[in-house]
Amino acid sequence: MIGPQQDPRQLSIERLSSQIDQFFAGGKSVEVVPTGVSGELIGGKSMATHHAKLRTERDKDAPTLRYLAEQGYSVREAAEAMGTCDKRIRLMACENGIAIGHRL
Repeated sequence: MIGPQQDPRQLSIERLSSQIDQFFAGGKSVEVVPTGVSGELIGGKSMATHHAKLRTERDKDAPTLRYLAEQGYSVREAAEAMGTCDKRIRLMACENGIAIGHRL
């Protein structure tokens, strides 16, 4: 017969507490990482490099978006004309100070 089992959450909490105690007992300390800084890597490149590359690509399309906005295109119409999604159009407009979708 199987006896009563311990709550899985309680087991996880005890295991984590034990690991934390071992970490500090080994003379290690907590490192505070500033907001916005990350050590994550994507294919050997840092996240910052990856996002900078995407931003550069969006900046290349900004003049086209600015022209479409001046012609009175909505976000959806501009997205269809540029072959991209609404979310990317809104992001490009925000990054480059382009008012789009506001008909006069």
